[in-house]
Amino acid sequence: MQALVFLLCACVSLEPAYVVIDGDTFVLAGERIRIANIDAPESQDAGCKTENQLAEQAKRQLESLLVTGFITVNRGDPVTGRLKGPDGDTLATVSIDGADVGEMMIEAGVARKASAGSARPAVLQASSSNVACIQATAGR
Repeated sequence: MQALVFLLCACVSLEPAYVVIDGDTFVLAGERIRIANIDAPESQDAGCKTENQLAEQAKRQLESLLVTGFITVNRGDPVTGRLKGPDGDTLATVSIDGADVGEMMIEAGVARKASAGSARPAVLQASSSNVACIQATAGR
C-alpha cells in the first residue's frame, strides 16, 4: 500500500497546467493561445506607468478566471477565420465551464471587444493624467 501511495504522489505535478502571459494570451499544454475576441493592454507595449498598471490588472484578471473551472479552447478567430496570429500564436475563443472568457474580461473592464485587424491592444481607462500618454502611444 505504501508503494501505491508513493506512485500516486510521484505523478502529481506542482506545475500549473497553464501560464498567463498577459491579459489576452496564455500557454496551455505548450501551446501559446491568444484570445481572439478581445484586446487587452500589454505591459511590453506600455507607453506609461498607467498603461502598464492596466496591463497587469488584465493579466491578474485572466489568471483569476482560468482557475475557476474547465478550460475549453475553440481554435480559430470567429471574425477572420484565421488559426494563427502574426506572431504565431494560436487564435481561439476560450470558455470556462461554458462561459466565454473574452466576454468575462470585457465585463470586468480589463479588455475590449477585438476589432478586425486590430494590431495594438486596447488602452481601456483614460483619466486626465494619462490621456497624453495614450495619445502618444496609440499610433505604435
